[in-house]
Amino acid sequence: MGRRLMLPAFRNLAALGILLLLAACNLPSPEASPVLTAAPSGEPRLTEMPAGGGALSITEAAPTQAVPAEPSPPLSTLQNVRIELPDTGAVILQEGRFIAGETRVVLDEVAAEGNLGAAVVYVNLGGSGNFAYLLTFAVQEGRFVQQGAAVFLEDRPEIRSLKVAEGRILVDATVHWADEPFCCPTKHVLLTFLPTEWGTLLERVSTFTPEGTERRIALSAPANFAEVVAPVQVAGRVSVMPFENTLTYRYATPDGLKVLEEGGFMAQPDDPDTMGGAGSFSAALPAPPVSPYADVQLQILEISMRDGSVLAMDSVWLTVK
Repeated sequence: MGRRLMLPAFRNLAALGILLLLAACNLPSPEASPVLTAAPSGEPRLTEMPAGGGALSITEAAPTQAVPAEPSPPLSTLQNVRIELPDTGAVILQEGRFIAGETRVVLDEVAAEGNLGAAVVYVNLGGSGNFAYLLTFAVQEGRFVQQGAAVFLEDRPEIRSLKVAEGRILVDATVHWADEPFCCPTKHVLLTFLPTEWGTLLERVSTFTPEGTERRIALSAPANFAEVVAPVQVAGRVSVMPFENTLTYRYATPDGLKVLEEGGFMAQPDDPDTMGGAGSFSAALPAPPVSPYADVQLQILEISMRDGSVLAMDSVWLTVK
């Protein structure tokens, strides 16, 4: 409510005008209002717990005026950047290469969007191996700076393309089945990586059937970064029904490196009479074996009967209440 100024009655209107003017001049100047910004549009925000327990509902934060991002330097600057690899330690690329004795590091693919950059490099230590690593970069003071550890992809994969989009890194590659010679990979994969506080983590995997259909899992619940209680309700879709209609769930540490618990559940085909068609899943999973308010990665996977590798995966990060 606005400030009210209480004045006595005056017979002389001129005097009244003068006093009003003086009062206005002596009023304290209004304090500058703080500039408030909401969370970026589309970023999940937690709301109250539904009655009877279950996963927290998720609402979208209100959109705000975007803060201009720092301009990305030219991709060509990644040809001459400092990187750190498990096999070599810190090295500085010169025109996309580093050579020291038998050690060779070669820059293969680069991509960037906004403040996020990515690169794939091959490392050869003098033997037959040609190890591919994914590197993540952030723009700092107008240049690309590596963020976190390099992610090992595979020995001698074929990188089809590298993209950065919507805060994620997308690797399209041909890798090896376990029984294939290193010369001749045939497993076409799409890998989605998400840069997080725990490092650059594998979020999704999809592969392709012999007919060329993408084998994909899409989680619709729970939401990414939700707080959950037991049982953990999961739901989603599969583009191709898994072998014997069976999917695998895994709870892993947030970095995805250590499996804490693993189990299976069934998916339901859209058309039971159609082999290899699409389907859906809905299941109640046990609580992760962690202490309250610990973070975990929940992975939903299809495992290959051929060699035990991952055919499809989608994942979310959760906080357990």
